[in-house]
Amino acid sequence: MQKQLALSVGVISLAVLGWVAWYATKGDLRPTAQAGAEASTPSTTMKNHAFPYFESEADYQPAFSADNLAASYKNAKNLYEFEQEALKHPKEGGYFYASLAALACQAEDMAKLPTQFNAESNEASHLPDKYIQNHVARGSAEWNAIYSMRNASMQRYKEKCKNFPPAKRGAMREYLERLDQGMRLGDPLALIDGGRQLGKIGAEEALKLKIASQDPEALRNLSLAMISKENSDGQSSVAYFDGRWWSDDAKLFDAASLAYCEFGASCKIESDLRLMGDCILGGSCYASKIETVRLAGASGEPLTPEEMKEVLELRDRIVKAIRNKDMAAFIPPKQ
Repeated sequence: MQKQLALSVGVISLAVLGWVAWYATKGDLRPTAQAGAEASTPSTTMKNHAFPYFESEADYQPAFSADNLAASYKNAKNLYEFEQEALKHPKEGGYFYASLAALACQAEDMAKLPTQFNAESNEASHLPDKYIQNHVARGSAEWNAIYSMRNASMQRYKEKCKNFPPAKRGAMREYLERLDQGMRLGDPLALIDGGRQLGKIGAEEALKLKIASQDPEALRNLSLAMISKENSDGQSSVAYFDGRWWSDDAKLFDAASLAYCEFGASCKIESDLRLMGDCILGGSCYASKIETVRLAGASGEPLTPEEMKEVLELRDRIVKAIRNKDMAAFIPPKQ
């Protein structure tokens, strides 16, 4: 499982964002926060590549609100302007959100991208991820639709980031410096990510703060923040949730990676910067987070309807524990 997680993280350079958690929801397939509320479960075929993309909520931009930075970040059309406003509100998590915006827009890999992705090219930088290559016929309408999605994602991403200056000392270094500055100014969300990465707080404290925040971007990488230990076989890991260590941590990883979608994140590619980045940089072009989990989740294989149902039920249990701030569900008892 460790090998699978390393592959999932390594495929996409934006994993360094501290956002690392995968995929979400799409229109009528959007899961609810209630266990067992799924009326039906998607099949294991590719779908949800209908057009047009980048409309509806993606074109709605409410006024900047320090009281709801998550919504302002999600809907910002100009991330540089958002960053400048967010920095004025450290107590509300502004430095954390400004850091996310800057790191996304200053990622060095973005400068290496082609002007446009070519559906007929065999170059690695133009090809989609392995699942799409193995399951979608080249030259088919669906193959071309995926490339349209990827090019549209790149266009919107660049439009959002167009005013950002390049990072002078490296995007990741400046990201951590900004978080450190935010922590000194009392930014509670900067402490969650920056405190852990800079070694100022431990794994359990960071996880507790993440759960207490109820913030979608802080919860985005919940799956990587859960307490884990080496399995008895010495080759894999097990993660803790709700009173037991999960040997099937791929299921737990997938379920936890969906939880943030229930706290205000879009989790649709047209308005989720992370999903756009996954599509642009890694060729993982899925209409929603839930589609990615269903087709290309932690196990590396498409999930059957029954497996997807189990993941969604487990996600609902995780969401309930977060809403109740039930720390004991995430922190194993001391031996």
